[in-house]
Amino acid sequence: MKTNYKDDLVQYQRYLKKEVKFRTEFKRTVSLIKRGLLKDRFTIREWLEAFRTTIKPDDVYITRIVKVKYKAFIGSKY
Repeated sequence: MKTNYKDDLVQYQRYLKKEVKFRTEFKRTVSLIKRGLLKDRFTIREWLEAFRTTIKPDDVYITRIVKVKYKAFIGSKY
């Protein structure tokens, strides 16, 4: 029974180290404006959800996507 506990404890500590490493890397690569969304009390899943719901693509990206889809639509008609 003790070996299972020790194995679980080691695995959990590894998980925590990986989570800290991910949080550090994620905060380092996100722009200053978007760092306000990264509250320390939130889980990583909540961080990603906050990004998905609050960050919208810019107009240039939308225009490019619409042009590509339009060209594909026109090309498929003929």
